[in-house]
Amino acid sequence: MSVTIADGVVLTVEIGFSTTAGSGTVPLNSTLASITWTDVSSDVRSCSIKRGRSSELDSFTTGSCQITFANADRKYDPEYASGTYYGKLTPGRPIRIRATPPSGAATGIFFGFIDQLNQQYTKPTDATAIVTASDAFKVMNLITLPSYWEYHTRSLSPTKWYRFDDGSTPSTAFDSVSLQSDAVWYNSSAALSPGASASSLVSGDTSVSASFDGSHYVQLPNAFTYAFGDSDNKTIEFWMSTTTTTAGNYGLFNKGEYESTVACGLVVDGSGNGTIQAQWGGVPGINSVLAYSSAVKVNDGKPHHVVMTWNRLDNTVSGVWVDGVLTNSYTNLTWTSLVSLSQTFGAPFSRFASATYNFTNYFTGVIDELSFWNSTTLSATQVAARYAIGKG
Repeated sequence: MSVTIADGVVLTVEIGFSTTAGSGTVPLNSTLASITWTDVSSDVRSCSIKRGRSSELDSFTTGSCQITFANADRKYDPEYASGTYYGKLTPGRPIRIRATPPSGAATGIFFGFIDQLNQQYTKPTDATAIVTASDAFKVMNLITLPSYWEYHTRSLSPTKWYRFDDGSTPSTAFDSVSLQSDAVWYNSSAALSPGASASSLVSGDTSVSASFDGSHYVQLPNAFTYAFGDSDNKTIEFWMSTTTTTAGNYGLFNKGEYESTVACGLVVDGSGNGTIQAQWGGVPGINSVLAYSSAVKVNDGKPHHVVMTWNRLDNTVSGVWVDGVLTNSYTNLTWTSLVSLSQTFGAPFSRFASATYNFTNYFTGVIDELSFWNSTTLSATQVAARYAIGKG
């Protein structure tokens, strides 16, 4: 029962488990209304609460509470199987302290979760149990909040979103939209497998990225390939990093097969300078290709942001952005189709009669945050914002 302290204030200490002694548990995700509280005030010998801050400029720290219970009857002894609360004063269990003045309503002065229980023995027969608890600030500190990049990506509702944080040797890539591992990793040798990079290419993000070693590539699911290939607006976005300086054309995204082609890759010239090239072309053997190359050097080992957009619905401005800057644009792409069974990422691509428009090498480097938008073309403002967020 509750106890009366100074000036007639009634102090109540309650622990969140069933009123039936020794039974019932309360999971951490319980709502406050679902907790059944047991009054243990009659066993309290002392209670202290510490919380707040020393000055207005300080941060609020985790509040703590220490309650000393009479335990001569071993009621709170975690090793005494016949004890009333044996096995129930577990870490994370809710506990609250309320104060009720003589002519007022009960006011909560502490609500938190048990951290630990310690016992003390005083010869010859007395014993106490000391319970320490922390308020919700401790629980909040244990929660990993999503990065602003993750929050912003979700707010734009991509159709597909591969974060490449599946582990060091995945066989599939996980889509954070459908919550399915539906893209397949392939490589030139069955003995090879892709690897996880040490960290994200996006500032402030805890997700890791994928390492491409010049043999691996990812193939998108066929169902998405068909859906992504209708007459509509499209966006592809990713972050990349590479130190490749050997002259050549390296495949990033490509939509191959025998329809009109869309592709994106890394082009390294004879001086070792690497730039992003995006291209939209006709059927194989026809070199009517729109090929735009960025002015930004991307093979410097730093993270770079690439966005490729095209419009088949309203023929508005489309193009390729590298680090938030539009390299080039066009306003008419009514003839370009994407339907294919082999939309891939990181694989070589050869479809044109002229070698100028082919990406004949596997990509070597790191890829992160591969996103697709079907029926949506990100605007120049959105692309710039995405780059700024990812860069930090």
